[in-house]
Amino acid sequence: MAETLPSSRLQRALPASVFLILAGICFYLMDILSFVTKFEPPGKSGVISHANGETPILQEFHWIGFLDEVFKDVTVGFAPSSFGYNDVSRWQMSNFMSDVGVAYVIFGLESLRMGIKGGPIYYPALFSTLAQVGGGGVFVTAYYFFNIVYGIPATESNVGKRKIDITGAWIFLFGILIFSNIPLAGIMFAPTYEQRHWWTWFWQLYPLRITIFYYAVLGFRRVVSLPNLAPPGYQMNLRLIMTPLILSPALMWVYTLVNCPYPLSAVFWPQPVSDLNIFDVNTWGERMKNTMVYDEIFVNGSTLLWLALSAQDLKELVSFIAISAVLLVVVGPGATVGIMWCLREGRISRGVDRKKM
Repeated sequence: MAETLPSSRLQRALPASVFLILAGICFYLMDILSFVTKFEPPGKSGVISHANGETPILQEFHWIGFLDEVFKDVTVGFAPSSFGYNDVSRWQMSNFMSDVGVAYVIFGLESLRMGIKGGPIYYPALFSTLAQVGGGGVFVTAYYFFNIVYGIPATESNVGKRKIDITGAWIFLFGILIFSNIPLAGIMFAPTYEQRHWWTWFWQLYPLRITIFYYAVLGFRRVVSLPNLAPPGYQMNLRLIMTPLILSPALMWVYTLVNCPYPLSAVFWPQPVSDLNIFDVNTWGERMKNTMVYDEIFVNGSTLLWLALSAQDLKELVSFIAISAVLLVVVGPGATVGIMWCLREGRISRGVDRKKM
């Protein structure tokens, strides 16, 4: 557990390596390489075929050749759920995409701790961009290895190093809402398939857009004096920042519990591991559904494991498991992750100056 983890990076790397093992397992189960070796590139035809006809695939969006080529096939992967011609997948992706903001804001807030001056976790866009191409279950899980090794340990005696830059956190929140949450709403609910496909393109590389937005706002603040509108209270600010990102997946989860016509196991659980044909899924769409389910399981599961490792003792670990189990049922995995992070932060940031932010 985090409180008893050794203080040196090399010593912390050994227990943290469990996340690299989990990332490797996720890579195996997601079987992303099968999309290259077993199927024709989905963008090769130039159109997305569905029950209502065909939708042209945008060939140029970023106007950078290799980026457009890479993300052209990635955007087609969203079509079964976005267009709704795989309704089970649509229910799963509506929930999973709601969880994305929680995971990324945690990356951002962890990078904004005062004691972080460099290293892998100082650049949250790195892991999130890799996750868009190679799978969140792989790279989000791997991120927590680097967080434990290069982050600020909960045992750090200088609480100022654990403190999060509140101004930067608010900027980061607005970046996520503008460049991730709004496009995700467009992907799932825009009125036409062409618009949903466009929003899918726009959402790609959202971590880089948030990074540009973040530094642009910081630069603007250096030139133009702006009032500090953040409310008083360090913990209050963090909870307000997390609230919209927690509410989004919580509401989506409750809506799913009430309205989803399918068993939850069919929506959120992949083809059984005991099935010897697990990697012989016949169609590209079926393979994509299984891949995205594994993605969601490992993104949320690895985050909860990372949070659990910060428990101070067995009693606190049991409490963490009990609270998480209840929340997982009531508000779903994404909201559970956000709430448990807030509870963790409330403990490890005791003593942080609440007046100067």
